[in-house]
Amino acid sequence: MNREDCYIGQTLKISSSAGATYGNKVVKVIKVNPRNIKVELESGGILNCSPYFLDETSDTFTPVASPSGAKRMVIGSVVRFKDTAKNKHPLYVILAEYSGAWRIAPLGGDGGRYIRGVRSSSLEVVDFKLDGV
Repeated sequence: MNREDCYIGQTLKISSSAGATYGNKVVKVIKVNPRNIKVELESGGILNCSPYFLDETSDTFTPVASPSGAKRMVIGSVVRFKDTAKNKHPLYVILAEYSGAWRIAPLGGDGGRYIRGVRSSSLEVVDFKLDGV
């Protein structure tokens, strides 16, 4: 498949020639980059994939539900560390995603500093509930 034929929200299948780990998996396009396609796996992971490993499919994309209705982490989400010993600051904001890890900064700033390479498994999304709104 050509990169020009891909669009956001399209359901595709990774070809079996991509390897045993990701071959024949159904994915949804979330971003079309100049050289590759950013896709979401049904399991919730995000993968950068060459458009040549993507094929059209009639299968439906059915993402796995988050456990206990947990919110999904995206850029701009407010998070905190699950391990309270790592909490130098109480709340952080997600700045970017790079190679499966997050770049986060303390909410309110810290002189332009940020933390790189934070895995999703060590973070939890903070759910703000506003009463009377």
